[in-house]
Amino acid sequence: MHRIDGPGHVGNTFVEGDPLIPQEATIVTADWTNAVQEEIANVVEDGGLVLDKADNTQLLQAIGGGRFFKNQLMNGLLEVCQRFPIGHDETRIFTANGGFHLDRWYVEPGQFGTVHGQHMDLDLFSHVGQDQNGLPKVDGKLAKYFIWDQTSPASSSTVKPVMRQRIQDVRILAGETVTFSFYARLNMPVTVGLDQFQLELTQNFGTGGIGPSSPVSYTSPTFEITQSFGTWERYQFTTTLGAMGLKIFGTNDDSYLEAALILGDGGEAFTLYLAGIQLEVGSAATALESIPFEVELARCQRYYEHSYSYGIEAGTVTDDGAGICQESGTVPYALAARYRAEKAIVPTVTWYSPGTGAANKVEWGGADLTLTGPTLISTAWTGLPGTTTHSSSTEVLGGHWTAEAER
Repeated sequence: MHRIDGPGHVGNTFVEGDPLIPQEATIVTADWTNAVQEEIANVVEDGGLVLDKADNTQLLQAIGGGRFFKNQLMNGLLEVCQRFPIGHDETRIFTANGGFHLDRWYVEPGQFGTVHGQHMDLDLFSHVGQDQNGLPKVDGKLAKYFIWDQTSPASSSTVKPVMRQRIQDVRILAGETVTFSFYARLNMPVTVGLDQFQLELTQNFGTGGIGPSSPVSYTSPTFEITQSFGTWERYQFTTTLGAMGLKIFGTNDDSYLEAALILGDGGEAFTLYLAGIQLEVGSAATALESIPFEVELARCQRYYEHSYSYGIEAGTVTDDGAGICQESGTVPYALAARYRAEKAIVPTVTWYSPGTGAANKVEWGGADLTLTGPTLISTAWTGLPGTTTHSSSTEVLGGHWTAEAER
């Protein structure tokens, strides 16, 4: 890129010219216009778009539609996993009620189905062949991916396996044309189930009040995922979300936009590899947005956080990260901890003993103490209220905690 340097420029700026001075008008050169053209085209193409003469919104799409984050989903690169250790062979078995594995992503295995969730990090483990073919790179490194291993099929196709994330506030992206995309491959030949794969966006207007408007869903056509032991492929769905118009919102301030991956009809077992999930403004999927891990972790901690060091599961026997205080004479003991990030809602807090890992307990004087009274909870901090003192002035109170603020 360069500033105009053609005949008639003044300090590398354009002037209209004035014959009375006289001052020559600046001549727009081919070098300068080509430089501007290529700078803009490079942004569009680097964003993963193919230049389209009929589309004058491509630059806007490439820079995320003018929003601070292009990807409206958190943890779309599947990097943040606070609840469980991250590794090649770490698994999480979900019941029919589902649960969270990766931050912000809820896994529902379908009625009586079972899922082994695995979080794969190619920076930590050496993988070759089908693990890498077509897997996207972010900042020059292969993306992490999540393995959905549906080890037993759901017993009913009416309750389908789903992986979903809820974005706080239904007004997000209202009235916008958006594209929802992901990368996937299988490790088995396609049979019946995975030709029923779908993406779905749902506007939910919350609860409470005289009766909020009914949820509105936008569902993709069915995809057939065919890459068995082969190259990763990107799948995408473009739709226009409804404007708010005359919609009625619930009074509980709990509306949301849900993005869901519907994994088949629920009638068979399968193993599906997922990576790079993105929801963005525009009519086509662009390059995966690169967000520093520390930034993404802080965003996710508005919805879940624990006192343990990253990579340590709640209930682990360790003092690392625990809140600790020492009793002083006859002064009642208390324990307080401020969250690293203020929570989206008042969270559910569970305390753990550092000495045994037992839930709903803390450690006091080297032994577990069962919590019988209420803990102090807000969106900013949690703690245990003052309670009875011990006969010794040297007893230590310690506890770990988790704060769950997902809806």
